[in-house]
Amino acid sequence: MRIFLNNPDSFASKALIRHYQKTETKPSFIIKSNDSFRQDSVSISSVISPQNFPEIERAILQCDVLVYDICDQSDDVLQALDIVQRANLKQNKVLISISSVLTWCRTPSADPEDEESFVTEEDARRRRPHPNYRKQHSLEKLIIRASTDLFRTVVVNCGLLYGDEESYLHPMFKASWNIQNIPLYGDGNNPVYTIHVRDAAAIIADAIENETSSPYVLALDESRCTAKDIISTITTIGNVDITPIEQSEVLLSTGVEELTYDARLERGVVGELDFEWHCAEGLVENFAKVKTEFLNAYNLTPLKVCVVGPPGAPIDELSEKLGKYYDLRSLNPYFLLDVDKEIDGIELEDTPENKISVIHETISRPKLLNRGFILENFPLAISELNALLKTKLYKPPKPEKVKSPEEEEDSEIEEEEEEEEEEEDDDGKPPLFVPDFVFMFKLSKEPEIIEFLENKLGDEIPEDFEQKIDRYLALASGIDDEAPVKGAEVKAEGEEEEEEAEENEEVEKNDTFVTLLEEGGCSVIPLDPLMAVDDLVASAVKIIGAPHNYGPSDEERQMAAMQQHQMIANMQQAAVVNTQTAIMQATEVEAKSRAAADERLKALRDKELALIEEKSKPYQEYLSEHIMPTLTKALYELVELRPEDPIQFVAEYLFRESTE
Repeated sequence: MRIFLNNPDSFASKALIRHYQKTETKPSFIIKSNDSFRQDSVSISSVISPQNFPEIERAILQCDVLVYDICDQSDDVLQALDIVQRANLKQNKVLISISSVLTWCRTPSADPEDEESFVTEEDARRRRPHPNYRKQHSLEKLIIRASTDLFRTVVVNCGLLYGDEESYLHPMFKASWNIQNIPLYGDGNNPVYTIHVRDAAAIIADAIENETSSPYVLALDESRCTAKDIISTITTIGNVDITPIEQSEVLLSTGVEELTYDARLERGVVGELDFEWHCAEGLVENFAKVKTEFLNAYNLTPLKVCVVGPPGAPIDELSEKLGKYYDLRSLNPYFLLDVDKEIDGIELEDTPENKISVIHETISRPKLLNRGFILENFPLAISELNALLKTKLYKPPKPEKVKSPEEEEDSEIEEEEEEEEEEEDDDGKPPLFVPDFVFMFKLSKEPEIIEFLENKLGDEIPEDFEQKIDRYLALASGIDDEAPVKGAEVKAEGEEEEEEAEENEEVEKNDTFVTLLEEGGCSVIPLDPLMAVDDLVASAVKIIGAPHNYGPSDEERQMAAMQQHQMIANMQQAAVVNTQTAIMQATEVEAKSRAAADERLKALRDKELALIEEKSKPYQEYLSEHIMPTLTKALYELVELRPEDPIQFVAEYLFRESTE
């Protein structure tokens, strides 16, 4: 069987491919996509470019099944209908159109006053769509009318799709995981019909393989949840609040119709199908499963890291850089005890018990439960390790108020029920705070290492430096002088000593700090304190792997790209401005230099002229006294007489005057 997928990137289409990968039926998919690498999938036999119309037409005619998601790319199905209707079909062909229940949501039931009266597939002829889905409604009618003996058409109207990587509900899942409030449009009391995307894929597969399938299939699960039920359930991921959106604002909002329509639908054909449902009871009843799918799809499992070492080891630097890389909060128990001076109104002293209490309360917060944390130099004893591995979450006490006897009795019953539920929830679950990775700095009493640690500490070497070194050596080598405290309670002094002695006897020889960590599922990684911090970070990242978070969103990537583009443009503009400024400055300097040179040249010329004038003064006086009077007369006569040979005339005149 060959299946043509028009939009392989749609939520339902991806689920259909995964569905057939798990069944005995192994069809070959021909998909229309720009991503050529998609052909690497085992199920995908070929990839056709959306611009290659001849290949698309050939694939439509060759394939046995055509699958179109008209919610995402509605116009493409008209092309397929035109190709099939023009062709002379000689074998059976099926067109599956994936649509939404929003093309049914304005359909009134047969008896609106009867609460048990619902709309089913039998009411297809009188269905009324949401205003935003009128186009899909018209396409559905064209698709059904195109059906012939050899060309079977089916419209699968899916409820709100959820599950796996999520689609429409993904922004809400992401917001809750990021500890952000979720909007609720209107009062949220309207029913929302849902179906898990895997169940939708199974229903689509049945419509493909079952020739007697109804032309319209309402793909819905059994749930009767309201929009408020769904939103409230999603908020439990991060224990966030709901932000109510007034009805007047809902009318102006876009893309909210999936959660705001009000319809009375009931599945018909789907209820009779024989397949193994994944989430028959709906999203709310199966939320633990749905949440796990969501977290696994985006690798959002909490990452818990501990960094421990002797005094002077680069614990702070390594924790800080790992925290930035993995977007985790780095927790220092001593700093926390300084900041959080009290819990539940009780002031805390700097004791090991209070240090554990503050850490336990901090890492029980939703954001750290979702993302994880990095603990600096904690735990450093078996008792601290056992305290860290507590299963129950920290819960602040409820405020006390005056109650009537009846209310007190009811509250006691509620508390007992809550305790029973907590015991059931905790039964068989692994501890919440088991570190995934514990990085332990290696230590020995070699002079080189001790000198390195002392140099790192500088003037801040503690008075008990040697004792702390010995204590860390004993811990790392498995000789812990502090007995493990498991399920510690406040006891009388005599009972406490007896129980401590009994517990010490129960501890096996191999019950060391490192073996307890490894038996608890932790990966213990030794580190060399003499390595550079950047090398330590690179080594830790190689061991831990990729970050367990979203990373930047598409909007953030676009913003970062825009900022990068703007930064490059600014740099280029600055370079042009700098070049122009440099040219202007060079021109100005050159002009000033030329002007200064001209001034110097003029001064030299003036000085030279003055010097020439001064030196020529005696000659001028001599000429003026002895030559110029006679020469002037000769020139006057020359002008008056105008002889043919003026030079000879002047010479003779001067000669004549000299003899007289």
